[in-house]
Amino acid sequence: MVASIIARRVPFHYGWVVVFAGTLTIFSCLGLGRFGLGMLLPSMGADLGLTYTQMGAISTANFIGYLAAVGASPFMIKRLGESKTIVLGLFLVLWSL
Repeated sequence: MVASIIARRVPFHYGWVVVFAGTLTIFSCLGLGRFGLGMLLPSMGADLGLTYTQMGAISTANFIGYLAAVGASPFMIKRLGESKTIVLGLFLVLWSL
């Protein structure tokens, strides 16, 4: 319903809207959710006085959380469907910022 309304209003093929939305989704999940910690961790460690061991533990916990989410995603897709799983994942990324 919404897709057909948007498809009639845009002056280009609706497939480009899907490509743009997919690109933003990948950027949000990978760029902000996964790779953001690597850029923030050095200054975070300096400001908080963390040791390399503590920063390594934070990075390990982040990786384990990421791995658990990737492992759980097929089950979430079967239960909720693709669209709801993507929206839920994006809200989780937004909430973690």
